[in-house]
Formats: sequence, structure tokens, C-alpha cells
Amino acid sequence: MRYLTLVLVLGACAAFAVGTDLGEVAHDGAAYLPPEPNGFLDVLYMTIEFDLGQFVTGIATVPSYGWVIADDFVLDQDSNIEKITYWVLVDQEASGYVHRFWNDTGGSGPGSELNNADADYTLTSTGQYASGYLVYKMEAEMDYELDAGHYWGASYFSSGFWYMTVTNNAWDDMAYFDYGGGGSGPWYSSQYMFGAPYGFFQVIEGTAVEPEFDPPYVDYMDPDDGEVGVPLDSNIVFHCVDDLHPVDIGTINFTVQDSTLSGDRFASTGSALSVLAMPARTLPGDLVTDDADPMDVVCTWTGDDPFYEGVTVTCTVAAGLADDRGNEMTDDFVWSFTTEDIPKVAETTWGAIKAEF
Repeated sequence: MRYLTLVLVLGACAAFAVGTDLGEVAHDGAAYLPPEPNGFLDVLYMTIEFDLGQFVTGIATVPSYGWVIADDFVLDQDSNIEKITYWVLVDQEASGYVHRFWNDTGGSGPGSELNNADADYTLTSTGQYASGYLVYKMEAEMDYELDAGHYWGASYFSSGFWYMTVTNNAWDDMAYFDYGGGGSGPWYSSQYMFGAPYGFFQVIEGTAVEPEFDPPYVDYMDPDDGEVGVPLDSNIVFHCVDDLHPVDIGTINFTVQDSTLSGDRFASTGSALSVLAMPARTLPGDLVTDDADPMDVVCTWTGDDPFYEGVTVTCTVAAGLADDRGNEMTDDFVWSFTTEDIPKVAETTWGAIKAEF
């Protein structure tokens, strides 16, 4: 059944092959030329072996039917992708557009899917038609970070479809995705569509960055380090912050300890009372994280019981706090505060009280 699906899809796409007419249009219109760098973006990737005279067909991307065309690309450096340019034959204008990315599986096709890139797209008409379809230059703008490596990318949207224009003179590792079966359908190679090798042309622009190794850090604690007179029913709030990348909330390891023995915590030894030399007591409680801003995760700890009065409470975020790039905080982050010391009423007897009168 999967094989039949592939045959039917490719057969439908073949009806939109346009021979050399589209190639002639490409030579006449600057809209087909690779975009010039705009002064602040770098060309991070451009399909090689590209001949403007060899646009020959449009291959359908119709997510509602489960068909997606993907192309691979290689980033030599950690990069922030800001624009991807390619050309399409538009049948129905799409809505709900996103750009999707996948890891490569050792050169054998797309593997695990990454987060979608929120993108705004612009379609610029070339003023030319191919097989009754108006040809557009597509520019998808985004703000998407990827480490150096081998990836696959494709357009995706909730409605409408278009045909990705391809060339017949360069095999560029295209892949055809059958997105049926609950979104986990198989990938098929598109190397020899219509009996000849085909390739997809795209230009990826953005900024290449040096690898970033700074880990997240803890800030904005409440109660703050060294604070005194903290109410006994206080929650503890702190932020896990990273300046460039999302914090991995699974690496937040937080403990609260009462490190002072005082107040009512005495042990009776016969007729005498003595303070026991005991280790700091780890306090039970619940930690809730709010990652609405993934680079400033707000953490709130609520104790199962109020603090003892007049004690020192020590808070620790353990080493290993990391961002989604694996950069880890190497040392524990520790701060402490002192709870409110409520004066006690002196214990006495009714006789002593009467003696004061």
C-alpha cells in the first residue's frame, strides 16, 4: 500500500512538468536569481550545481493529503537561520505556515523531527506562468538556531498547497514524506522522479555564530541571600536564566535545608535539656516551574510545613543545571536566609504574677 501511494503521488506530480519553458522564463526574470546578501545576513547554505535554465517541474506539497517534500542542507557552523528562499508554483495560497526541520540519519534521509520554526513568508510574483500556474519567489523569514550539522527542511501549513520547483541536473538528496498514519509515515527517496535525477534549489541566510558554552545561572531569589526576618509561611522563588538558549527544566535539582538547631528542638536527657548535634534537616516541599519564557524559568518552592522561627534556611540549586545545548552549571548555587525570630512569653507561675502587684 505504501508503494502504491508513492506511485500515485508521483504520477499526479508528473502532470505539472513544464519542460524547458520555465527555464526560459528564469533567464528573463531576475526573480529567479539567487538573492544577494543584504549586508547583515550571511549565506549559510546554497544548493550547488544549480543551472537557472533547468527548472523543469513542480512537486506537490499538500499536508492535508500527507505529502511533504523535504530537502537536506549542511551548516558548517552553529547558526541562526533568518531567511530561506526558494521558488514555487502556487495553486492555492497556504495558511498556517511553519517551516519544519529534521535531523539527518547518517545520510539515509530525515530522522527525528525538531521543533517547528515559526515563520512569516512572502510570495513575490515573477509575473510568469508555467503550465497555468503563476511562479513565485518564496522567502520564509524566521529566527531559528541550529548547531553545525546535517539537517532536512520543508514547508508545512494547515491549508492550501503549492508545488516546489526543482531542477533535473542536480541530485540534492530530496525526500518525499508520506505524512499519513498519524504523522509517522515513511520517507521515500525522490532521487529518480520521472526517470531522471532531480534536485531542489534553496538559499539559506542568517548569521553564523561561534559556539556558545555559557551555562544557565540562578538569579532573582526571594527571599534573597542574607535576608533576615523572613515570615515562617514564606514560599521560595528563584529564576533559572540563560542569556542565549532555553533552560532544560529537567536539570533543575533544588533542595531546602534548615541548618540551625534552636527554638523547641531540644532533647531530654534525664532531668536536663541539651541541644543535639544533628545534621541540617532537608525540608519537604513541592517545586513548580513556569517556563513560559524558556530562557527565564521561574521556580516556586512551597514547603509542606512552615519554617521554624529564628533559623537559618539554606537553599541549593545543584550543579548540572543546563540549557538545551548541554551547557551545564559546574558548581552548586547556594544562598541562605533567616526566618523571623518571634519573642517568647516568659514561662512563670500565677504566684509570681501575683507577687508583682
